[in-house]
Amino acid sequence: MVEESSEIDYDLEKDPRNRRGGNKDAKKRFNKKEQSERKDQMKKRDDQRNGAGITAEEIKQEFDEVNQEYLKMLEKRKKAEENTKKAEEKKNLFEKDLIDHVVGPEPKNESKMKLYKVKVQNIDLNQNKKNVSSKTNSSQRAALLNFMKQSFK
Repeated sequence: MVEESSEIDYDLEKDPRNRRGGNKDAKKRFNKKEQSERKDQMKKRDDQRNGAGITAEEIKQEFDEVNQEYLKMLEKRKKAEENTKKAEEKKNLFEKDLIDHVVGPEPKNESKMKLYKVKVQNIDLNQNKKNVSSKTNSSQRAALLNFMKQSFK
């Protein structure tokens, strides 16, 4: 048996042709992004072990973010309520103007006031009925069209 020479058993990592040295297996190497992520994870683990937990700055930042979201939500809700109020006021004004156009302005005499209220009730009843005769419906339609033409000029 012949002993093999030690010159044959040289280390590949120390080979001068392998200038960088180290392990050349791509799976075992980390790229820079993975290394930074791993450092962050290790730091978090160390902080948890030491009982550091969340810092005061992180708590304040989270609180500020939640507070800003809540304020935005309140603003949206307030705007929606204002828009519904405006739409309702517009509708009421339109109905009042329509009644003023069809029946006329509200009288100040009590005797004429009864007749005025009856006419307004008739208009409301005709609008609420589903089966209205075509003559009354067409008269209402004509009055509405005339009113709209005048109001949009």
